Amino acid sequence: MALSHEVFTEAQLNGPKNVMGYPEKSKSVFEIVSPKAAPEIITLLRLAEREGAYARLTPRRKEILQKYYVEGQSMPQIADGYGVSKQAISQSLRLTPESLFKQMTKDVSARRTPISFREVLATYADYRVYLDKKKKSRGKI
Repeated sequence: MALSHEVFTEAQLNGPKNVMGYPEKSKSVFEIVSPKAAPEIITLLRLAEREGAYARLTPRRKEILQKYYVEGQSMPQIADGYGVSKQAISQSLRLTPESLFKQMTKDVSARRTPISFREVLATYADYRVYLDKKKKSRGKI
């Protein structure tokens, strides 16, 4: 039987331990998602969460992402809850993945994260392809 060697982040090593003394695996906020959430976006959000870029978002942006992609709330429902327009929520949902990509790119460049630039680019490329298909289906291209 082969032993698996897990790599833990510094936060996991310094965080809570299980009964065996090993770091607990943290559950992803995006572990269970709404059926309407596109896999390309969820992959990008999970990568950003794993690498720490998600933690640097404002609490409001995190809540909007969770309400939309995890709870499955509509943009008008979220907008009503915050007392803002649907366009403001739409803009936040569109710009947040872009800012996460920029943050992960900075982290990779500064060697603050163990992921490769190739992994960040591949994830982001999948996300951009998804957006282009979405625009084409709406006749915006």
